[in-house]
Amino acid sequence: MSDPHPSGLPQAPPTSAGDSTASAAGDRVDGRAAAGLVLSLVLWGALAFGTLTVGFLALFFGMLSDGCYEGVDDGICSDAGGAIFFGAVLAFWAVLAFSLIGSLVMIVLSHKRRRRAWPWPLGAALVDVVAIVLFLVVVASLSPS
Repeated sequence: MSDPHPSGLPQAPPTSAGDSTASAAGDRVDGRAAAGLVLSLVLWGALAFGTLTVGFLALFFGMLSDGCYEGVDDGICSDAGGAIFFGAVLAFWAVLAFSLIGSLVMIVLSHKRRRRAWPWPLGAALVDVVAIVLFLVVVASLSPS
């Protein structure tokens, strides 16, 4: 018996032109989808770094109460002001965590559905900026006078 192929390696049975094109296209990684995924993950990494940094720095706003002393009972020095401040910190952290985790979930789902994933970290960054501004407004309103 002679080997039909000169290399001596077993060969796949011949298929129709439509089948070979479909399998070759299915095996290839779409360059645009891969670039979009890489871009979205790089943007998400920047979002994660910024979110964790801002969340950590929010702890230092707790030093606003260092100016409280006997006889000062306004702003953050009052019981209600302290509760509002710590509620604002917790709400701020919740928004940061939700935007970070939610954008990662949406990146995965968007990639799975073959949709653009890069807008999700940008939208989460916009939500974080709004949360930062609102947090600073609350903190400024609680500053002792």
